[in-house]
This record gives sequence, structure tokens and C-alpha cells, in this order.
Amino acid sequence: MLVEALEGAGMYSSYKFLKILANDMDDNKSTHVELTKKIRNVYGPEMLNTVMKDSAEINNAGERLMTAYELKKPITSKKIHDRCMVYLNSLN
Repeated sequence: MLVEALEGAGMYSSYKFLKILANDMDDNKSTHVELTKKIRNVYGPEMLNTVMKDSAEINNAGERLMTAYELKKPITSKKIHDRCMVYLNSLN
């Protein structure tokens, strides 16, 4: 369904494994929760089950044009870095 929608918009891809990930998710914000539900209703199985939580470590790594995996040491704190790694490694 997602690939067909993209092709209908003139965006062609030879890949057939495109998935949608909700990112910067904050479970405490009702807007985030509701929007994620709506997106899941539209795209169903094309959306990953796990959402990417909001993470200061990812934001800080991005400012350095790096991923959190590329960091030699935590930018924020070890606790926040470890939590970020749990978020990233839990993506399905």
C-alpha cells in the first residue's frame, strides 16, 4: 500500500521493504499518541510496531552529523545514552 501511494505521487523505488517509523515520540503528549494511532490505522502493517522515543542523545549526535552508535562516549550522561541504545536496539 505504501509503495503504491509513493508511486502514485511520482516517487518510484526499486525497494519493496519500505516501512514507516514514528519518531520523536513522547508518550506523555496526547497529540503524539493520537497521531501515531491515525498513521497506524492508515498504513497498518507498513508501520513498524515499535516507535522511536524522543532522545536527547540522538539529537546531540545528529548535531555532530553522527548517529548515537558512532559516539565514542555519551554526550549527555551514561544513563541517557544507555536508554537511547535501548530505544534504537528495540526497533523491529
